[in-house]
Amino acid sequence: MQLVILLFAVVSFGISAKAVPLNVSVYYESLCPDSIKFITTQLYPTYQLIPSELNIQLVPFGNAKIANLSDGTLNLTCQHGPDECYGNEIQACAIFFDLKDSIDFVNCAMASDDPSGDTFLSQCANSSDMSWIRIKQCVDSGLGDDLFVQNGNLTPDFINYVPTIIFNGVYNDTLQEQGEKEFLKTVCVLLGQEPNCASYL
Repeated sequence: MQLVILLFAVVSFGISAKAVPLNVSVYYESLCPDSIKFITTQLYPTYQLIPSELNIQLVPFGNAKIANLSDGTLNLTCQHGPDECYGNEIQACAIFFDLKDSIDFVNCAMASDDPSGDTFLSQCANSSDMSWIRIKQCVDSGLGDDLFVQNGNLTPDFINYVPTIIFNGVYNDTLQEQGEKEFLKTVCVLLGQEPNCASYL
């Protein structure tokens, strides 16, 4: 029954199935429990199975707010506090430098005991073949703020829940709900004949 519903969503909302790679945009927050659960148990395991079939865009911003102050500086506010803003910027810098390796980095950070703690983040950078010094300098130099603002501009206004998942540039409630719970299955329906999807088709 769920497969029928997914297929109906694909047809009804004009999402092109069997398009490789499948574009997947994920709007999330670094300290959000639901974001952590989705990335570590759904997105990353699926990416490991079929990396060449997925074009993943990670946007760490979510329900954050940006205010321009009278002195010309920015006031950044995140749903889970300053530590989340820092975690968002760290991940934004990693993504900016290397999209491929940053997927490993983001998963490692989200799976750690503290996704905003430098000790864990530096270990994740090393295990992902990324330069922790370069990532940290990105945040400290102000580039992290610029990327934070950029991610805010990339985040659609309608988003009030994270993670929000958009396939091939089209948001759909059914695909959002199914994708968050059964990402591999949802991706397989959209991709069609993919060897790792045989049990779902």
